Amino acid sequence: MDQGIASASARFGIGQAVRRREDDRLLRGKGHFAGDVTLPNQLYAYLLRSPHPHARVISINIARAAAAPGVHAILTGDDAAADGLGCPPGLSGAAPPAYPKNRDGSEFIEVPYLPLARARAMYVGHEVALIIADSLQQARDAAELIAIEWEILPHVTEAADALAPGAPALQEHVPGNRVLDWSFGDSAAVQAAFDAAAHVARLTVEQTRITQGFMEPRAAVADYDDATGRWTLHTCTQAANRAKEYLADHVFKVDRERFRVLSADVGGGFGGKIHLYNEYALVCWAARRLGRPVKWVSDRTEGFLSDWMTRDQRCSGELALDSEGRILALRIRQIANTGAFVTPLAIIPPTWNFLRSTQVLYRTQLCHAEVQVAITNTCPVNIYRGAGRPEGTYIVERLLDQAAAEMGMDRAEIRRRNLIPDDALPFKTFIGLNYDSGRFADGQAMALRLADWDGFAARRAADAKAGRLRGIGISNYVEVAGGMPREFAEMRIKGSTNRVEVMAGSGPMGQGCETAYAQLAVALLGVEPGCVDVIMGDTDRVKWGDGSYATRSMRVAGTAIHLAGTKVIEIGKQAAAHLLEAAATDIAFEEGRFFIGGTDRGISLFEVARAIETGKLPTELGNALGAEIDHVADGPSFPNGCHVCEVSICTETGVVRIENYVAVDDVGRVINPMIVHGQIHGGIAQGIGQTLLEQIVHDAATGQILTASFMDYTMPRADDLPNLVTAMNEVPSPKNPLGVKGAGEGGITGALAAVVGAVSDAVSVHGVRHIDMPVTPEKVLRAIGKL
Repeated sequence: MDQGIASASARFGIGQAVRRREDDRLLRGKGHFAGDVTLPNQLYAYLLRSPHPHARVISINIARAAAAPGVHAILTGDDAAADGLGCPPGLSGAAPPAYPKNRDGSEFIEVPYLPLARARAMYVGHEVALIIADSLQQARDAAELIAIEWEILPHVTEAADALAPGAPALQEHVPGNRVLDWSFGDSAAVQAAFDAAAHVARLTVEQTRITQGFMEPRAAVADYDDATGRWTLHTCTQAANRAKEYLADHVFKVDRERFRVLSADVGGGFGGKIHLYNEYALVCWAARRLGRPVKWVSDRTEGFLSDWMTRDQRCSGELALDSEGRILALRIRQIANTGAFVTPLAIIPPTWNFLRSTQVLYRTQLCHAEVQVAITNTCPVNIYRGAGRPEGTYIVERLLDQAAAEMGMDRAEIRRRNLIPDDALPFKTFIGLNYDSGRFADGQAMALRLADWDGFAARRAADAKAGRLRGIGISNYVEVAGGMPREFAEMRIKGSTNRVEVMAGSGPMGQGCETAYAQLAVALLGVEPGCVDVIMGDTDRVKWGDGSYATRSMRVAGTAIHLAGTKVIEIGKQAAAHLLEAAATDIAFEEGRFFIGGTDRGISLFEVARAIETGKLPTELGNALGAEIDHVADGPSFPNGCHVCEVSICTETGVVRIENYVAVDDVGRVINPMIVHGQIHGGIAQGIGQTLLEQIVHDAATGQILTASFMDYTMPRADDLPNLVTAMNEVPSPKNPLGVKGAGEGGITGALAAVVGAVSDAVSVHGVRHIDMPVTPEKVLRAIGKL
């Protein structure tokens, strides 16, 4: 038997809690991030950013700065225009399916985001000038010498204020600062349902603006080869091939093969590193102009100003119910802030993604929604983990809490009455999706049992005697796992080295792709995991791919890998038939060996690969054992679950302590339980951060960010989290051969309403039914009359 071949699939294949192979190097500080890249003869880039939220650039004098020590170039928006530098794509360039249109049928209004500001700066942090020098400090010093004459213009930072009559006009081509006025559903039918309702619950909630908070700051290092006219860009992206396409097609307007994008380890993405930031295009431009590599790394303050932000919505919801608490109709009115520019996918979270998630797991048949999206003088907004799904779930789950309180019902019972029963699947939602699988009532029952829902009253009474408040919250959720359905994968068997190469267009950002993709190869081929090399984030080696986002890595890219491996086995059977002098239909494959069925005559996978590589087989079998797949997924999948959170509150300090958190999730077939539970834990942690701690705050008078450091913007720490109890309610998806639904965003989707619901329940003894995020001690104390 060849080295590396073993009966490994039972030990390391699908369903096994295999330790993450990437963790050894990451924990030892041996990861390879974009900021670690240093190239010979490298220069450093620094960006001068606007200190004003809205100002006209009257003049820029760079003379003193250009003469400063070590400075090689100072480039402005006029230089970019003179060189024909294009604009990274907005919505139309990103090419996703079916963008929402205005209610009159017209298209949304795009607001292009030039690489460097020209006539005006539109937010604090807007890129104004690029300084290139021998060292970063020299570039910073030179930036201080640039003299800009500004005309300060009126600004607005809140979406509701931007849409109000008399608001400052931010773009001539955007009347009333409204880029989208969207409507969905039959308003007359919904109104009729409300007219017939026995009860109507109403609530307005805020989704505060938050930042991505990547562990790894954004970075880019670009090199240009004048002889070949080819760029190499090292950066931290969730979608290397997208970056290549955007740079070639939109910014430089050249053939795509003139770019190689390399993205090795990525220290957190959450959606914020999918698309092309201006800084990445700028270092490529500077490298070509100067003929030397150029490196840019964001510092933390710069990241707070320029990393695309998220959420920032105000939603008013109404729920019509009959006398038994069954939902008749849902009505939504929402305002969303997209920031100064419309980035790729920016209008998807507050519209389609949001509305798809408001179905949750319930039999709601009628919905009418109105959504307005406004531009403001703030950093642009883009997607972040969940991307509309947590927001949609949040409003419906909080409305159900309101309805239960007003109708005198148990919050778990009102949900149970509305759950889609198993025998109703497949179930067509009001937006036209088909829920294909799940056991929703079982999931809720499991969560209630693990959380000891029935024993809560005793725990609340005990805390009351000790002078503390105690509350419990529940949230069902469904995560419509979509994204672009097309993905690439390739698998190669290297007979000369006894290794398997897996090439995937979906890359890592901390979620364990390297391990899970190797497990797929092990399960199919029966090789030891150490024989499998997983290759991602290199556009010269991975032909194309759409990247990691929208819970699509295992669901779409994993399926592509599985299909590529299946194709490899079929090709291998044809080759083995020649070598074993048998019919291909008689050849079986198991645990790394091809053999004639019913006999012990066989040959190993790597022996077959060597025979092909050395030309011992017919030429129609090619010169290597391998296959590539261009896979298109069969629509979205529907991960779902039920989360229960229990909190206690100190009435003297207002501090909220999470005492218990239970999450029961249906992610479909579980490839690696350890990784899946880790994904759920991470999502819950981010949800707890958003609900209790995080908020980007702007000073309305000056437009300045008041929370531009981790001293002011509070991230969740280990002591903010309880021991999380996570369990699987596993129902395989019928939409792909792996049975996978996805685990990337369920944790945060269920967390928001569970946590806020628990806090609101705790303070309900003081007559308060809702506290908006983040639920700070100050808000709690005000709610209970202590401030």
